[in-house]
Amino acid sequence: MLFQWSRLEAGTIRLVRFLPYSTPSNLYLALEHRFGYWEEAVQYKALSYVHGDHTNRKSVTLAGRSFMITANLYAALAAVYARGEGDCWLWVDQLCMNHQNIAEKNSQVAQMGSIYASADKVLAWLRPQDSMLRELATGEAEQNTGRSKCPGHDTAAVLRDIARHPYWHRAWTRVEALRAQSLEIMYGDCFIKHEQLQSLHGSMQVADQEVLRAALQRFLPKPEPGPADDNVHPATILSEVMLEYSKCISSNVLDRIFALLNDPRLDTLPLKHRPQPNYGLTAPGLASALALWHDDLRNVPATSPTSGMNPTLYDFHGCLTAVLDLP
Repeated sequence: MLFQWSRLEAGTIRLVRFLPYSTPSNLYLALEHRFGYWEEAVQYKALSYVHGDHTNRKSVTLAGRSFMITANLYAALAAVYARGEGDCWLWVDQLCMNHQNIAEKNSQVAQMGSIYASADKVLAWLRPQDSMLRELATGEAEQNTGRSKCPGHDTAAVLRDIARHPYWHRAWTRVEALRAQSLEIMYGDCFIKHEQLQSLHGSMQVADQEVLRAALQRFLPKPEPGPADDNVHPATILSEVMLEYSKCISSNVLDRIFALLNDPRLDTLPLKHRPQPNYGLTAPGLASALALWHDDLRNVPATSPTSGMNPTLYDFHGCLTAVLDLP
């Protein structure tokens, strides 16, 4: 029988967990509703991944019913299960959100930043690579050489390969990684933590360190938004974030904007007229909503005489056109 969604109450998310008789080739998952997911007592991990080709799908058994997911998600779940994470609760958007119910999708997408920030750990799934990263995942590298102990490979090349992965250029995965309390990279069948990447970075030659500095910043913990943002005008923050996300890949412009609205740098901005996710909107309608919020932000007084650029000195219309792919 096919899976049937049940109603999701306000303040509640769905979580899934592998059942004991699962195998990597046959995944069986339990599903539960959890209220107050932001509370410390509710423990779960969140999976962050690129959906992949939606025409390439595989079946899992969810709450006793057949459920189709993308092959890339299946590979990620199989890797999580094979690592022995079968007893932990997971939040996975394809399994925990009814994408066909627009009202539910609007509500859940509005909470995505909070869902990922509240997770004990975010598991970032990258495409499978060869098994030489097994040793790299232990944080071991030959001292003062910048090379791994795997013949024919060097640490710098491996990390550059990870840094070029499409994962880092998609709008939603960008937000999910930024929101993570703790981010763990799932690179094929290897799991790599922040601390291990930092250890590898420190063991490289200076030249390699300079080459990889920007790449490693993708994996390091991000500072909490807060008082530092007071030095930049709110309207400027919005425009800068919009320009960044205009370069991100997304399935459509609505997803790009709703991901942007979950970026932690916007948390400190005034809420009046802030757009809320609404998948019934068109791009022009969303442009109007963003313009209204921006107009409000322009009227926010600067916190100091030197607080960022004057909001009249940049082209907000250009930012809007770029992020919404408008002509």
